[in-house]
Formats: sequence, structure tokens, C-alpha cells
Amino acid sequence: CGLRMSLRGLRSPASPELWLEMRTTLLRTALLRHEIAHLAQNIQSYVMFEVLDTSWAKLQVGWRACTDLDQVILQHERYLAGLEEGAFLARGSEAVLSGVSNLLNLALEFCALQEQACASSFEAAEAMMEVEADVADLFQAARSRPFARSLAECRGQLDTLATAFVQKLQALLRALEEQPERSSDLSFLLCRLDFNTYYEKRAG
Repeated sequence: CGLRMSLRGLRSPASPELWLEMRTTLLRTALLRHEIAHLAQNIQSYVMFEVLDTSWAKLQVGWRACTDLDQVILQHERYLAGLEEGAFLARGSEAVLSGVSNLLNLALEFCALQEQACASSFEAAEAMMEVEADVADLFQAARSRPFARSLAECRGQLDTLATAFVQKLQALLRALEEQPERSSDLSFLLCRLDFNTYYEKRAG
């Protein structure tokens, strides 16, 4: 909110370049943040509900039917095997696990880049608000150029990261499709990650 109020104060002919760069960079940041959040929320939901909760429920049912310790141990081994398979830790799921890890690493990179973009925008807004009303427009425009260049560089990094994110997400979707024994839960995850075929169309 504070940044939004500061941006309103910059709507003047003296700093159009800076104003445009701030809006463009922050919009790019917001769009990429939504894409990453969509991925993270669906991965978390899949692991929590389709893997952990379901496996635990099956274990409880299996234990109730046990009549000796060996059966209890067997049910527990099946439970652990189900967790490994569902969390992409079993043999044959290396491509999926690698894809998820790569995307989460990009998410961490984005967090640092988003912080940089917001910090640069705050600094630019504060610097422009400090300019007195009687200062020449030429001086104000000159003062805004370094901030505009910094934001443009940040936006370039965001564009590069966004391209990498799409490519790695498409690779993850392909890896999920190629799983030899894909469960209904995994198919549902695949559907949720690209529910409107947005990434499939971009790959084409």
C-alpha cells in the first residue's frame, strides 16, 4: 500500500520513464509470483492430501486387520513404500523429482529477485517524492534515470527467470505424463498444474 501511494505521487511528466519501468517491473513480478504460487500450492496439496493423508488412512485400515507383529511390520513397510512413490522418491521417479526440485530452486531465486525489485521501487519512489516542487523538471528526470536503469535490469532478470520457469514446468509435465504406472492422484496433479492447457499451448 505504501508503494502504491508513492507511485501515485510519481504520475508527472517529469519522470515518465521511471514510472513506466516501475509499473512494468512490478506487474511482471506479480504475474510470475502467481504462476509460482500456483505450482507450490498444488504440489503441497498433492503431497499433504493425496500422499500423506491417503497413505495414513490405508495404514490405519491395514493395522486393524493385523493379527500378529509380522503383519504390522508388513503394513508399515507398504506405508513407507507408498510415501516414497507418492513423493517421487521411488525408483523410476527421478525425472519428476528433479523437475520439482528445479522449479522450487527457481522459486527461491524469484524470492530474492522480487525483494530486489520491490526495494528498488521503494527507493525510486522515495527519491522522487523528496524532490521539491520548485526543482526543475530536467533535474528530476535526470535523477530518475539510474533507478529506471536498475529496474529495467531487474525486469530483464525476471524475464529470464520466467522463461526458465515455463521450460522447467513443461519438462515436469512431460515427466509426469511419461510415468509408467501413473495413479489417478498423479493424473489429477497433472491436470491441476495445467488445468487450462496454458503451458501445453506454449510448448506447441
